[in-house]
Amino acid sequence: MHRYRNPSAPEARAHRATIWMALMFVGCASVMNAAPDGPAASGPVLSPPERSQPTKHAGALLALAGLDPVQFLAGEEVQGDESIDLVHGKYRYIFTTDENRQRFLAEPDRYRIQGDGTCPVFPGVAAHPWLFRNHANRIYAFSSGDAMERFTAEPHRYLDASGQALGFRNARKVAILLYDGVDPVDAAVPGQVFQLAGRDGSFQAFTVAASVEPLPAAGFVDLVPQHTFMTSPAADILVIPGGAFDAALEDDTLIGWVRGAAAQAQVVLSLSTGSFILARAGLLDGVEATTHTGLIDVMRRAAPRTIVLPDRPYVDTGKIITSPGGAAGIDACLHLLARLAGVEPARAVARYLAHAWQPEPFLQQAETAATP
Repeated sequence: MHRYRNPSAPEARAHRATIWMALMFVGCASVMNAAPDGPAASGPVLSPPERSQPTKHAGALLALAGLDPVQFLAGEEVQGDESIDLVHGKYRYIFTTDENRQRFLAEPDRYRIQGDGTCPVFPGVAAHPWLFRNHANRIYAFSSGDAMERFTAEPHRYLDASGQALGFRNARKVAILLYDGVDPVDAAVPGQVFQLAGRDGSFQAFTVAASVEPLPAAGFVDLVPQHTFMTSPAADILVIPGGAFDAALEDDTLIGWVRGAAAQAQVVLSLSTGSFILARAGLLDGVEATTHTGLIDVMRRAAPRTIVLPDRPYVDTGKIITSPGGAAGIDACLHLLARLAGVEPARAVARYLAHAWQPEPFLQQAETAATP
């Protein structure tokens, strides 16, 4: 197996951690939900529903402004009954009858919002669950009224013969694991990097957890997963953020899902103490890896079969990339993006983030060799 050379440790970039905290609360929402071109909102945009949702569904977005999806595909806009509902993926659907709820459960791919909640016109951009339409007996949601108008005018431009959006089919799926105690910055960094890179439809980032209920992170913010272990699409890139990991290590369901998802993924990336979860899943046996700089010796004791390397911004063995997190986590994500998509897309994301990133020489040489 080809083993990528690891660069020497970069100078400390502590000020960029502050930038990432701001991005998490401000940039992520604006970048992920705004269309990359065209008006911010034009055409028939519906207002978000005003009524509150039950506490047990606080982590799920109300789909279709509360319309029954089964009735909607039958051509009828009928408001569902709040007491007859279910959560599928990131959305909560409500129904007029329990029979319709059972029909959804029997054929979720037919009745759900297509594309895991991303816009078919701009596949790397999140769709609004109250901005939607029925096309060819499938429900699509859009990031703006302009995107919906483009789709309505030329649906064949965005769909294949089976009705699947071209961007949904071709995008590399980036699954970011969330768990109780996860570090919000470690979760936000790969999400932001790959959402920015995926504006052309090449990547689709989403979060996964045991349920879609909000998860406390770092004691001051709750993160809402988009998918459960049962509903998550298969990941091409599996990301394990760091955090307070003790409970995660004892969660057999979580560890089992990580093990299975990693087996299917092209690349597995951990940030900071996320490497402890990989080690618990048996994925670092006999493998070079790194972790949070303050826990190198702890990692060596906890994972004696792992070759733990200190003072590295990341360790890339081909299949598995581990990083100390923080500013080095940004470097690791950009490095992986450059491996998969090329140096220039990674440079573009680094410029957007005002991050001084330098690709490894072998990546630059490969880019030069590929240029006619």
